[in-house]
Amino acid sequence: MAALSREQKRLLETTASQYAEHLDDAAGWLADRGIEMENGAFEGLGVVRNPPALHEQYEGRLSIPYLTDHGVVSMRFRCLKDHSCKDAGHGKYLGMKGEKLTLYGVRSFDDATDWIGITEGELDSLILRQIGIPAVAIPGASSWENHWKNVFEDLSRVYVFADADAAGEGLYERLRDRLDSPVLKVRLPSGEDVNSTYLKYGAQAIVDRIKK
Repeated sequence: MAALSREQKRLLETTASQYAEHLDDAAGWLADRGIEMENGAFEGLGVVRNPPALHEQYEGRLSIPYLTDHGVVSMRFRCLKDHSCKDAGHGKYLGMKGEKLTLYGVRSFDDATDWIGITEGELDSLILRQIGIPAVAIPGASSWENHWKNVFEDLSRVYVFADADAAGEGLYERLRDRLDSPVLKVRLPSGEDVNSTYLKYGAQAIVDRIKK
């Protein structure tokens, strides 16, 4: 990913901090998904309120900053409305125009002494970190950049927490073929993702599936 300009960096840092002040607006939504407010705040989540012109299309969405040891490097936005985003004519997730894809949750590499997990979406990886599992995310099952493989090369294994569907299986196969470290699939219950598995069966159900 190309280096951010000073102005781009300033805008990301400023807006992420501004939106984080409104995280309470999403308290109920986060609770329904098992995301603890303390964890959401640690991850820099927020709600877009009074955005600059560049972010007007994200008004009312959950802001998900991509935090690194050097600050915010990107941001995505998740619809919080209780409706079908497809029927409403917009994406459930929106990225910033012109931004290149990057891994989410890279601070997890600091805690990954031997292995790490990969999920299809940011909030699934957030749930895993909440229950003590180091995990990063890619923004969608088809969103893999080959140069990302370099950051996994020192790990003895990588667990893929793919959704139990065709897209999730495709993601697992793609990572298995492209990463040098052994790639193991964590088999979630049929029709479930990390978040729904956590809500229905609890944290231990996920941990136990890693061991199998």
